[in-house]
Amino acid sequence: MPDFQRLRELLLSDEQAQLAQLQAQLHEVAQKHEKTFERLPPELVTLLHNDDGRIADALVKPLSRSLAEAVRQQPQSIVDALFPVIGPSIRKAIAEAMRDLVGNLNQAVESSLSLQGLRWRIEARRSGVPYAQVVLRHLLRFHIDHVFLIEPGSGLVLHHESAPDLPAIDADAVAGMLSAINDFVHDSVARDSHSALNSATVGEHVLWLIEGPRANLACFIRGAPPLALQAALAQRLEQWHGIRDHGDPHAPAFTTLFAIGDLEHAATADNAAAGKPRSANWPVKVLLLLLVLGIAAYWWRSSHWHARIENLRTNLSAHAGFVLTGIESRPYREVHIHGLLDPVAEPLQADIDQAELGAVTLDIDTQPFVSAAPALALKRAKTLLQPSPDLQLELDHGLLKLSGIATPEWIASARERAPWIAGINAIDATHVIAPDNTAALRAELDHQLKTIANLRVHLMLAKTELDPAYPDELSVLTSQLKNALILAAQLKLEIHIDVYGLTDVLGEDTINRVLREKRAAWLIEKLIAEGIAADRLHASAIPDTLPQAQRLLRAAAVFVSIGADAAR
Repeated sequence: MPDFQRLRELLLSDEQAQLAQLQAQLHEVAQKHEKTFERLPPELVTLLHNDDGRIADALVKPLSRSLAEAVRQQPQSIVDALFPVIGPSIRKAIAEAMRDLVGNLNQAVESSLSLQGLRWRIEARRSGVPYAQVVLRHLLRFHIDHVFLIEPGSGLVLHHESAPDLPAIDADAVAGMLSAINDFVHDSVARDSHSALNSATVGEHVLWLIEGPRANLACFIRGAPPLALQAALAQRLEQWHGIRDHGDPHAPAFTTLFAIGDLEHAATADNAAAGKPRSANWPVKVLLLLLVLGIAAYWWRSSHWHARIENLRTNLSAHAGFVLTGIESRPYREVHIHGLLDPVAEPLQADIDQAELGAVTLDIDTQPFVSAAPALALKRAKTLLQPSPDLQLELDHGLLKLSGIATPEWIASARERAPWIAGINAIDATHVIAPDNTAALRAELDHQLKTIANLRVHLMLAKTELDPAYPDELSVLTSQLKNALILAAQLKLEIHIDVYGLTDVLGEDTINRVLREKRAAWLIEKLIAEGIAADRLHASAIPDTLPQAQRLLRAAAVFVSIGADAAR
């Protein structure tokens, strides 16, 4: 043996023994594996290598039984294993459903007070369908997943459409199943030959089946499809039957009739069109017009009547001796007036006639009371005191002023009884004279006339306005004229009052003459306003007896003359 070989054995003898042992073990394992595959059927080996699905089918039942036994014996373990997968999926599905429900409810609530909501309520009332169902029909979404065009009898698929986001399905198997179920309904359930399966629920899908003479249309729908979709499907099936004899039924022009997008769009458009209110025909328009005219006429009559009632209320409130407490009325039918009426007041009929209520039933309910109105108090004073024709009565803020001729006995009786009258507090008899005192009265009258003859009302230069330097001249002249008229009446004398104007030497004669006429007219107007009777005032020229010095004044004056004595 060479030295090199001996050296290798000395150094690596242990490692070579271990390596040989490992190689023997590997060889033994490989032989056992080859023997195991030899004991398996050749078909099973081929299935394991090819993996065409049959081995999976063979393991379904044992695995199912194993899983069922595991669920029965160790349910908590199965729950713990599935919870991380199923939990999020369930929560996501519930969240999506709640989100859709909240959105639909929000839209329904928002539309309940809108024009669209009013249209839906009208649609619900007209069709007899509950409002909630109409809202859901308009709001709930739907999706078409599959459309099958199936030949009756054979169950062959003439055309198939699926939503783009769905996995492929065995269209022939589905068509065969639908045909078998439909045949079963025809043969076993239906009572007549025309009965057929129209709709069914398959999981989360709604199945609609529409029959035709040469083809049936089946549609799988998710959600709540509207009735407009069923009408659209029937219309497309009729169109397909109408054109199939003129060309290839599998041509693109025919198959596009059942495109899912077009069907959903057609159903949505038809549903929206159905939700629009139909235009009212002319009888409805005429009725609406008459209704509007009736409402307008009623409003006009009502407002016109209320205006008349307010006018009546104003008139009665201003009536002396009447206190209005209330008015009740039925338009153009009857009026009830309630209030307090003084027995000596004027009747209310004149105020009622001014309101122009027309031919209505009038009821006046009044209660008596005593009014302190000046006109009624003066009327009561004349009735109670019974003054002579030569005595005048005037009421001024509760003070009864007497003027004329009266005996002392009558004045004393009047002072005693006058406070009994509501609205009269005292009597002023300073202008009352006793009878048979003619000489004294005539002397007093002559004195008054001399005083009046010397009075002047100074005016502004070239104007008919009072001179501020003489502010009291007009009131003094008025007071003196009233006293003279009272004395003349007591003496049964007729007094004439001539009013004339004066100017200075400035200006032309024509202008001064016009100015004198204006000043005379101005003074007459002022005297009438102060209570002097207009029939006693006359505009005249300057008296001839007036001295020349007094003619050249910027003023207006009066000249009083007494007529012949005559009994009144």
